[in-house]
Amino acid sequence: MAFCKFSTELVANNKTEIDNVFIDSFMPAAPEECTKCYLYGLFLASNGLKMDNTLENFAKKLNMSEEDVETAFRYWEEQGLVQVLSTHPIEILFNPLKNIFTGTKLFKPEKYEVFLRQAQALFEGKREITKTEYGEYFEFLERSHMEQEALIMIMKYCIDSKQKPVGYNYILTVARNWASEGFLTVKQVEEKLCQMEQSTSSLAQILNALGIKRSAYIEERALYQKWSRDLGFEDDAIIFVAKSMKRKGGFEKLDSLLEGFYAARKFSVSEIKEHQLAQDSMRELAKQVNKSLGLFYESLDSEIENYISPWINFGFEVDAILKVAEYCFKSSIRNLEGMDGLMQKLYKLGILTTESLMDYFNQLLKNDAQIKEVLTSLGISRRVNSFDREMFKTWTLGWNASPELISYAATLSVGKLGPLQYMNRLLATWHDKGVKNVEEAKKYGAVKSENITYLKGKSFNQEEVNANLKQKQAMAILQQRKRSAELKAQNALVKALKDEEFKAIYNAFNEEKISLAKDEAFGKEHDKSILQNLKSQLKEKLKQLGISSIEPVYSCKKCHDEGVVNGKYCECFKKKYSRLMGTEKAEIPENPLPSESDKNVQQLVQAIDEVQV
Repeated sequence: MAFCKFSTELVANNKTEIDNVFIDSFMPAAPEECTKCYLYGLFLASNGLKMDNTLENFAKKLNMSEEDVETAFRYWEEQGLVQVLSTHPIEILFNPLKNIFTGTKLFKPEKYEVFLRQAQALFEGKREITKTEYGEYFEFLERSHMEQEALIMIMKYCIDSKQKPVGYNYILTVARNWASEGFLTVKQVEEKLCQMEQSTSSLAQILNALGIKRSAYIEERALYQKWSRDLGFEDDAIIFVAKSMKRKGGFEKLDSLLEGFYAARKFSVSEIKEHQLAQDSMRELAKQVNKSLGLFYESLDSEIENYISPWINFGFEVDAILKVAEYCFKSSIRNLEGMDGLMQKLYKLGILTTESLMDYFNQLLKNDAQIKEVLTSLGISRRVNSFDREMFKTWTLGWNASPELISYAATLSVGKLGPLQYMNRLLATWHDKGVKNVEEAKKYGAVKSENITYLKGKSFNQEEVNANLKQKQAMAILQQRKRSAELKAQNALVKALKDEEFKAIYNAFNEEKISLAKDEAFGKEHDKSILQNLKSQLKEKLKQLGISSIEPVYSCKKCHDEGVVNGKYCECFKKKYSRLMGTEKAEIPENPLPSESDKNVQQLVQAIDEVQV
C-alpha cells in the first residue's frame, strides 16, 4: 500500500489535460469507441489509480467487451499515440503527443503497399518517387486521415492538369486544401473532381477571353469555383470582365477585378457595364476638375477615391462640381483640398444642383455689391475680400444689423483711422447694448477712438496687436480641432457610402430631411416618424459596419470648435485665450478675429513680428 496517495474525492475533482493535437489531428477521424478508450485511459494514467486500473474494470466502466478495448488500443498504437507493452496482462503506455510528428516516423510497409504501387504508376516511368516523398505522403495520410485511394485520385488530377511531371509539394498543397474543405473519402473527392470538370468549357472560354492558349491549371479552376460558387458570378459576367482586360493580366488580375465588382454589389453584365461607365465618367470628371484648377495629375485613382467619388455620392450634379472648380480657380483656391472644403460647406447648405449653386453665387455677388457700397462710402477703393465677407456676414447674420444701421455706422466711421475696423467696433458695441435701429444708435453716438500707432503705413493699436496675436493662436488651435473632427467624419462617411445598403438609407434620409424642411417652411404637417426610423436604420447600419459616427465630434458642443457663438467668442475660446495670455481670466476683445487667409491679418501678423523685434 502506498505511503501517500490522493483521496478518491480529490481525484474526482481533479482535471485531466488533453493535448490539442489529439483533438485537432486524431479525434475527428477516430471511431467513437476508440476515442472513449483513449480519454478514459488517459484519465486513469494521469491520476495514477491502482485498484481500479484493470482491463476488466476498464471494460465494465465503458460498457464494452475486453476484446473491443484491446482493439481500440491497437488502433491508437497504429496512430503512434500508445504502445502495447504486454498482452498477458495487457499493459498500455501513453506516448507524448508532441513527439508524434517530430523526427522520422516508421510506417508499416503492408499498410501502404497498394498506395506505393499506384502512386509510382501515375508517373509512367518519367521519374521515381523518392523515400522522402513517400514519407511526406504517409505523414499527410496519417495526419489528415484521408483515404489512400482519394489521395491517388488527387495525384492523378494534378499530373493530368499540369500535363507534365509535378513535384510532391504541389500535390500535397492541393491535397491539404481539399482536406481542409472536408474532401477526405473517395466519394467526396469524386464529387469535387466532377465539379472541377464541369467547369472545363467555361474555363476554356475565360482563357480564350484573356488571350491565354493552354488548359486551366488547378489553381485557376479553384478560382473559377470561387467566382461562380462563392461570389455568385455567372459565366457571361466573368467572360465579359475577362474580355475587357485581354492580354492585360491573367487570373490574378481577373480575380482582383471580380472581387471589386463583388464589393460594389455588381454581378450581372449590365450592372458591371453601368459601374464601369460610372468609373469612366468619374475619371473624366477628375480630369476636367484638375484642368479647371490648373493642376497636373499623374494618377487619378486617389483623387477619385478621396474627392470625386464622395462628391458624387453626396449627390452633387456633375455641372455643379465643374462650376465650383471654376469658382475656386477665380478665388485663388488652386488645390483639391481647398475645393473640398467649399464642397463640404455647400453640402451642409443643401446646395447640390447647378441651379441652387448659381442662386448661391448670385447671392454672394449681391452681398459683394452691398459690401462694395460700404467700402466706397468709407473711402476705401479695393476689391471685396474674404475678410470683408466674413465681417459682413457677422453684421447681418450674427448681429442682425439692418442695412440702415450698417449705412449709419458707415457715415460715423468716415475719416477715422482704420475706418472699417472702427465701423466693426461701432456695430459690435451697438449689438452688445441691444441697439436695433438708427434712432437707438443715435443715443449712443460714436465710440471713443483709441491711440493708434503706425507701421508701414498701416494703423494698429498696440494692445490690439498683442491681443490679436493671442487671438490668432487660440483660434488656430480651435480651427485645427474643427478640421480634424470634420476630416475624420468625412472619411467615415466615404467608407460607409461604399456599402450599397447604407447608401440607399442615407439618400432616403437626406431626401426626407429636405421634404420635412419644405413642409415646415410652408406650414404643412409632416410625419416625423419616417425620419426618425431612417435615422435609427442609419445608426444600426453604421454599427454593423464598425463605424462610430459620420458626424463630426467637436470638442466644444456649443460652437462646434468655431470659437464664436452668435457673433461673440465662445467659452472654449475664452479659456484657450486666457491660458495663452498667462492669466486665469483675461479680458476678451469684443470683436472676433477675422479669417486667417485675409491680407489684413497677414499685415497684422507682419506688424506683430516687427513690434516683437
